Amino acid sequence: MASKQQMNVKQMTEIVKFSMDSSKVGCKLPVCFWGIHGTGKTELVRQIAHDNGYNLVTLHLATQDICDLIGIPSRKVVDVGNGMTETIQEWSCPDWLFNAKKSYETTKKPNLFFLDEFNRGNRFVLAAMLPFLIDGVLHTHGIGPDDAVIAAANPANDKYEVSEIIDEALLNRLGHIVFSPTHEEYVNYLKSKKMDRTTLKVVANSPGYTKIAEFDLGFDVKPSRRSIFNVMSRVGTKSKGWIKEHASYVIEAYLGQAFRDEWLAEYQSKDESITLDMLRDFDNNAADIEAALVTTIDGETTHRTDILSKTQEIIKTFIADNKDKIGIEDVTWMIKFFSLKIIPDDTAAAVFMSNPIMKRAIMRDPKVNIALVNFLRKKKIINNDGTAPWAADADGENT
Repeated sequence: MASKQQMNVKQMTEIVKFSMDSSKVGCKLPVCFWGIHGTGKTELVRQIAHDNGYNLVTLHLATQDICDLIGIPSRKVVDVGNGMTETIQEWSCPDWLFNAKKSYETTKKPNLFFLDEFNRGNRFVLAAMLPFLIDGVLHTHGIGPDDAVIAAANPANDKYEVSEIIDEALLNRLGHIVFSPTHEEYVNYLKSKKMDRTTLKVVANSPGYTKIAEFDLGFDVKPSRRSIFNVMSRVGTKSKGWIKEHASYVIEAYLGQAFRDEWLAEYQSKDESITLDMLRDFDNNAADIEAALVTTIDGETTHRTDILSKTQEIIKTFIADNKDKIGIEDVTWMIKFFSLKIIPDDTAAAVFMSNPIMKRAIMRDPKVNIALVNFLRKKKIINNDGTAPWAADADGENT
């Protein structure tokens, strides 16, 4: 059965951002949006480009002349040395690409090239633009390293005159989305455009007016060795929070539903414990650490007391193993961890207030002393006058 790949505005927006971010690290992951006319694809792409600091370059392939689109060929005589010459063919840079390059030089913003009505161009246009869509290359001309390319296409059915794309190698190089904004998203769009209240009420109360006809792509989105490597290399760099919220539909867009389901099942089955390395590099792992400490049960967010308990033991073991080596760097990441709002104050107190190793650390290092006292006062674990076990010596006796 052919893939449905239906996704809304929020999901489409995130997938375009995923494609743009991938381009910035040298991995071109173009995506094609399939949809009927009038669903707002062009308007949304324009907004995405604006919100993310891109210049938008839109090409309507259905109305493009082939020479204007790809440039004009010419013959050029070049010197190859030893008094010899050679005649070569070169292509002029089309105005739209030349202007895009100039725009980048002027604004210092990357370009988002949007190939609209991609499959409604004639077969010569389609053949010429395929390398540009998948590799950002047009003859000898290439786009900038941060530039990204996406496309939009109409359904391959009897309601549209299109050039059917049947090349599996090409289809496999793209992500695929059937763009299907929700009724609520459309109502919110009308509100953003200051639509009158009467029209808003009619549309809001009658979803049938905005219903979008469903259709299948006509082909299955399947993974290949190349697409798995390219897509999952990028997904693998994302935080646990991003994966939890976005990975499902991003993976589906590029690799299909079957691969998505198996990958998520495997990912969710692995141990999500917080490691010592994550804690010691807290700033770069804060989102992942916080995500590991929460879960959702029956729609309600709750704390993972099991993960918190394991993490507390990791910290206690680290303190015990390092003894007189505990310094301000270690105390800093511990304080950042225990400052998370989801961690009860008594958890921090249990680690810091009755541990003789920590008492020795604050007596030995003034920086540790100041940092911990300020933290404990902020958490209201000790009073502002400093009354606390810190007044005890290393043996626990009051001084």
